[in-house]
Amino acid sequence: MLSEDTKLGGEIDNEGLMTGFIDLVFKHNGKYYILDWKSNHLGNSVDNYDMAGMETAMTGSNYHLQYKIYTVALIRWLKSRISDFDYEKHFGGIIYVFLRGVRKGSDTGIYTSLPDKNEIDDLDKAFRGELQEAD
Repeated sequence: MLSEDTKLGGEIDNEGLMTGFIDLVFKHNGKYYILDWKSNHLGNSVDNYDMAGMETAMTGSNYHLQYKIYTVALIRWLKSRISDFDYEKHFGGIIYVFLRGVRKGSDTGIYTSLPDKNEIDDLDKAFRGELQEAD
């Protein structure tokens, strides 16, 4: 079952709902990460790129759903290449970098998450047509 942060937010137009590509996949300390660059303008102050500002942008632009779909895609790919693939052992999470808010010595503009494994499994099953919604 998808979590509340995955529900569609912002203006919904089903055609072209999600476009784009994973910008970067990298491996660090044995774990794979998804990194996505975001150029959204959240305001004229670096303070607009704090966790609350980024969370608003993440929800309004449906980025939670986007990174969960990206996670499913990466996990499928990793499973095809790592015979003993284990989500906790091999996947480190996602990093969304809001470029306009990044400052040296500050954590503004950097959004990270490790999607819940069960939710990613359910989303993968849903894409395969194997998951039934509860009544």
